Amino acid sequence: MAAYRFFTEHVWPLLRDKFPEMRPTVVCAPDYLPYWHTPASLPEPPVDERIRLLGFVADVHPLYVEANLVLVPTTVLAGKNIKVLVAVAMRRAAVSASSGCAGLGLTHGHIPWIADTPEAFASSVAAIITDAHVARRWPKRPVSTPYVISTGEL
Repeated sequence: MAAYRFFTEHVWPLLRDKFPEMRPTVVCAPDYLPYWHTPASLPEPPVDERIRLLGFVADVHPLYVEANLVLVPTTVLAGKNIKVLVAVAMRRAAVSASSGCAGLGLTHGHIPWIADTPEAFASSVAAIITDAHVARRWPKRPVSTPYVISTGEL
């Protein structure tokens, strides 16, 4: 839930109008709503019509293939950092909070770009999408298919 809220409440507002074709996809854990209900006291996460919110996905490989950018906005360390490892293995551009790639020995500016504030996260996303020099490092994908990966709890 923290990753979803960090992205939708703080990062997405900085990107939404700048990239009108962007359509993030969020992958959640199975049965994620109980995690949302308790601390947020809301019936379900508020969803923007441009954000595709999926529940549990058994095989995320097709989503990585489709993605032009993997976002890992985890604000707390939660288990293994498999999301970033898969992005690295599949040569997908990625932006991650430092907790999403902790312990992997990765450096900012490669895969992933590392950003912990909403402004730095949004600016990293924008740079990867718009800077031709940066974009040349990864396979071309349309800007309409960015991919957001949450932590296990949403």
